[in-house]
Amino acid sequence: MGQSIEKLYRLAEQVGRYILTSLRTTSLKTTSKSFVGIVSGVRRRMAFALTKTRLRILTLERRMIRELHPLDNKIVVWGMSCSGKTTFAKQLEHHYYCFDTMFHWWLIESLCLPVDENLLEVSKSCIEDKYVLDGWTLADKEGDCLPEGARVYVIYAAYEHIVSQYRIPVTDPEEFRPMYCRWYDVNYETLGARYFRNEGSCFVESDVEDFYSLVKT
Repeated sequence: MGQSIEKLYRLAEQVGRYILTSLRTTSLKTTSKSFVGIVSGVRRRMAFALTKTRLRILTLERRMIRELHPLDNKIVVWGMSCSGKTTFAKQLEHHYYCFDTMFHWWLIESLCLPVDENLLEVSKSCIEDKYVLDGWTLADKEGDCLPEGARVYVIYAAYEHIVSQYRIPVTDPEEFRPMYCRWYDVNYETLGARYFRNEGSCFVESDVEDFYSLVKT
């Protein structure tokens, strides 16, 4: 992404130099209306091109999601609580599904109802052609009940960063480390996952090596 921005900056500079060179080498003694019209048209087109280039640069710099490849149409977001899953999901132009409102937590925990059946019900409810399902459960670490054709996106960050997002005071800084390990010890490679590192101001897509190098420290 950084290289793309640098290329756009260089393009903008080249366009600017072209305009200046054209104006300097143009004979100012030529005063015909046709020539003046041509120069004005060139100036307008160049100004428009520069404006588009600058807007493109600003768009790239301000984007919260910086992916390496085009995003999938069907996405299921995984990750520990407060890792940034919902923030990530709501940046997408996909139809939004909230796992926590679709999964019957209370009935399953209190009446011991089958987890798999409820997960399959959630999956069947994701009917849009382009959607993001915000969340999943470690009860299905193998992904057997995931919606058909969906891609797993793992949202991760350093343990300290995630805990710092908690709304309640954390007296023991290591209290939630076991949960962190449970979420990020999943074999995501077998799920064909993509990885997005939460850097605070944006989510940057990384590879499996970067993922493991951070979550294993």
